[in-house]
Amino acid sequence: MKKLIAVLLTAAMLLGCVACTSEETTKKKKKTKKTTEKTEDTEDPSDDPTDDPTDDPGTDPTDEPTDTSDTTAISDTSDPAVNTTKAPGGASELVISNDLDSLGALTSGDCLAYGALDPTGELVLPGNLPASLYFYWETLTTSNGSSELNEELEGLCEQIKISTVDHYEEYLKSFTESVDNGECPVTCTFRENNEVYRADSQVFSFRLHAYINGSEESNDSSFYVNVDPTTLNDITIDDVITDLDAFEDYLEAYLEEIGETYYLDDYLDQLDEGEDCFGMVYDGLMFDDIKVPVVGHEELFNMSYFGSTPKNYSLLLDEKGELVWDLDGDGKLDTLKCDFDYSQGELYITVNGQKYTITDAEAPKISYMEDLAFNSPCVVMFTEDRCYLVVSLNESDAVVGLYFFEMTDGTPKYVMDRYGFLEDVLDPNYFSISEGIDLLGGQNMERYYQLKADGTLIPQTAFVYCFSHPLLTYASITGDEFNWDNGNMIGSYTIPVGSVVQIVAYGPNNGALVLKVLSRDSSDVHFVNLETDKENKIAGVSVADLFESQLYIGG
Repeated sequence: MKKLIAVLLTAAMLLGCVACTSEETTKKKKKTKKTTEKTEDTEDPSDDPTDDPTDDPGTDPTDEPTDTSDTTAISDTSDPAVNTTKAPGGASELVISNDLDSLGALTSGDCLAYGALDPTGELVLPGNLPASLYFYWETLTTSNGSSELNEELEGLCEQIKISTVDHYEEYLKSFTESVDNGECPVTCTFRENNEVYRADSQVFSFRLHAYINGSEESNDSSFYVNVDPTTLNDITIDDVITDLDAFEDYLEAYLEEIGETYYLDDYLDQLDEGEDCFGMVYDGLMFDDIKVPVVGHEELFNMSYFGSTPKNYSLLLDEKGELVWDLDGDGKLDTLKCDFDYSQGELYITVNGQKYTITDAEAPKISYMEDLAFNSPCVVMFTEDRCYLVVSLNESDAVVGLYFFEMTDGTPKYVMDRYGFLEDVLDPNYFSISEGIDLLGGQNMERYYQLKADGTLIPQTAFVYCFSHPLLTYASITGDEFNWDNGNMIGSYTIPVGSVVQIVAYGPNNGALVLKVLSRDSSDVHFVNLETDKENKIAGVSVADLFESQLYIGG
């Protein structure tokens, strides 16, 4: 698996470039219009969530989907799992089948952080938000992949961890010395995320994306891995694209059509040089967050890589709000399109030319929305023989309304709506919603759900999780300290005034809040469980008095 080895070596140097100036760093390859970020790692799902703050947010198991029947209709083939459909305008057939096995992608995250008020007062920050160091990284493995695959991933993630921790310690030394000397500290945020596009028995595809943003430098890099999880052979550009010149013309025209040409030259250069610059999904290629569909241009692709799915799976609508797929299982491709008219306050869902108008009468508060969200995807989910459309609509840049419609018979039927940002939507049995917590000033925290066949969402964890940026306490509060790894209680613990803390977990049912008390010594931290009234008090102290103006919408 040469690609993973190459990424492993590159990842070991990934943080080495953070000390370089912006002129010395590599080209940016990531769009930056997304305004909300994943600030937490993921957690172990449970069929029976309880209000236990020791649910480990460092584990993100994607359970193997239950054995349900095929979500697509059976065509005239000898294999009942295969539905062969002729793509309109294409020279090849798109074969839709549900015969793949899920690898069960497991993502977990960790974070080192510290903060302090700038003693010089030079840094202009919202309220009394402290200057901070924030280094976040993720690990990636699979529950059903081979031991060889997991060993490669383990080596990759270990190198990232070592490099991240080493650089954090270097920055922490400089940061604390500056504070002690009464100088302006060097702030820095580093994030490394693993975005999994596919994780099944045919293709394992993911993007390792890392960026650093500090007062002295910034850098943004992405690395893509596409491999056959059975043989561990790389899936190359030549394997996937059959006519590179024609594909580059298609890519250029498509990005121009949707107004996303900022990184076009980078993409074309990398394609010409044989570098992987895309991930693979069931119906297209992903260039960062942009899906380039294969339907309508099948002659440019090796179509054997597209159309095969696990029994439960999700598909992203493209940048135009469109999707071509067999939605109702009749063996024919359907064309789905979503539009929103701000002036009318109406959502339009068009299926095969039939336009359905969704107003407040069909879906509450639709008229409050502004447009299709740019910071949360629109997704079609197939689960337990049912098809659902989830439309993300911006109420504002920081607020997204999620509207769920059943589409099993090809017509939209409103099911429910809620606020939040969709994340990790690969598996409808285990996907996350980043939710705003009113108690914490709208702080976004992540919780995993299962979408059931009847359209209900089943929480997979009792707690929502995040790694907030460091906060300072302006009052002392007392709670119960516990061991985060095993949940054992340690005893009563008082968090003194002036402590640096992180918000890491919150129980929506019982209002329990877990703060991580940070230290200059990263091994000397404390996890404290605190009671709240779920409205405006933490351990009897008002949030305004505890954190002053450090918490704010999207903070």
